[in-house]
Amino acid sequence: MLIIDGPPGKTQPQARYPALPLLADRLHEEAVILLDDGKRHDEKLIVQRWSEDHPGLMALKIDTEKGAFMIQKVGGGPPRMSSRIP
Repeated sequence: MLIIDGPPGKTQPQARYPALPLLADRLHEEAVILLDDGKRHDEKLIVQRWSEDHPGLMALKIDTEKGAFMIQKVGGGPPRMSSRIP
């Protein structure tokens, strides 16, 4: 499981984007990625970029106070999520 809850959004635009490119090859094929603050515009863009850069990712919006995304690679095992983020 990879939990991304920083750096703060004010650090720079899409400051959390590098987390997946840097750690993707270390994650198990069935790993779950949680991205906090999913209601922010930058986090939505990050999920979109990750989906483009890493085919087979599926993301589910989680309705929390600040929003979140639960992301998982579909491929190695049965899909665990069915909501694709456009």
